[in-house]
Amino acid sequence: MGSNSISPTSWSTEAKVGGALTFVLPVATVLFGHFTLRAKPSAIASAAALAAVLPACYTYAKVGIPKDLSQKTPPHHSSHPTKKPTLNPKETPVSEKYLPQKGGGTLTKTPCYTVKFTDSSTVLELKIQDIVANIDVEAIVNAANAQLQLGGGVAGAIKKADKSGNVQKECNNIGGTPTGTAVLTSAGSISLTEFMKNHSKATEKDKKEYLDKTPLKHVIHAVGPVYSPSQHEESCRLLYEAYTATFTLAKEKGIRSLAIPFLSADIFGFYADKGSSKIALRAAQDFVQKNPKALDLIRFVSLQETQPYLTFQNELEVAYEKIN
Repeated sequence: MGSNSISPTSWSTEAKVGGALTFVLPVATVLFGHFTLRAKPSAIASAAALAAVLPACYTYAKVGIPKDLSQKTPPHHSSHPTKKPTLNPKETPVSEKYLPQKGGGTLTKTPCYTVKFTDSSTVLELKIQDIVANIDVEAIVNAANAQLQLGGGVAGAIKKADKSGNVQKECNNIGGTPTGTAVLTSAGSISLTEFMKNHSKATEKDKKEYLDKTPLKHVIHAVGPVYSPSQHEESCRLLYEAYTATFTLAKEKGIRSLAIPFLSADIFGFYADKGSSKIALRAAQDFVQKNPKALDLIRFVSLQETQPYLTFQNELEVAYEKIN
């Protein structure tokens, strides 16, 4: 063989099968057509040609066509699962006042990332969970726009779960709120919607008893900024204020536990590589430090492992001593 030939011994199983079939199938087709079907020679020739092409298609689909005949083994194409978002090393710097502080608590990773703050009643969690599934907390937080109109994303999930429509009605009555602030409405029928998913035959009495005991009663609508590259510092300030306003409003209304998404992280363009996850953690840290007994639980939630989620997870590991 020449230097550019491929040794059959180095072929994959798929290539060997395809090569064998390329020889066997045409011969079998000719014999079958001649002795069994008594078909015309032209028809037999066409069938044989087709039988010769099919194994080649099989071979190329399985092992590919070598781009360079000098390679020893035909390339093998394997399907790769969707990769998780990775941390962006080219992160836009943020001011030191927005960087997470180190220490002041301990971190456990199971069943979810949990921080127990030192000298505080507050626990911080990080969870993969739909925002409306957090019916074990007293308030869920909506990543709202300034007009308080429930659109897509987190707001859309809230709108869909509130079959009563009361959340949007209350937002309309409020009329809007500036960027960096937060307002409160009821939770409408969100808890009942979640309850009915697993209790489709529940009676009116069952529904009333459930609603009386379920913790979720409120939605806090927090307005984060639309990120502006030319006003990075101002965007950071407004995002920090939106988180702080959320925690402060919860304290003022006697809400002890809440679930909150990553604000401004989707269509508002304030992605993790701009420092949004750092700001989220620092805002929580500062609030807990100033108000150590105000809240029992701050749960950051994400529907999946997005870049804000993974960056926040990484910040927790850097900031706190890990127990397990």
